[in-house]
Amino acid sequence: MISLGACVAGVVYDGKIKEKADENTRLMNEYKALPDNLQYDEYSSKMKGNVNSANKYGYLRDGSYILAGLGAVGFAITFAF
Repeated sequence: MISLGACVAGVVYDGKIKEKADENTRLMNEYKALPDNLQYDEYSSKMKGNVNSANKYGYLRDGSYILAGLGAVGFAITFAF
């Protein structure tokens, strides 16, 4: 049961990473469409925040998948003995 929950959590975190990447793509396109570079700091700050969030979600996703794998191995071992 833990494996299933951890796997679902991993999929959710994967979706969050994609959301942050999509938001950065949108921000980059908005920035490129600006007539000048006066708002560089604002866009750069938002994009760095998205990258940091995506990294955090990546660590959580990886941990969830590891937990799911360990749970699955533990479940399989109980049937072996």
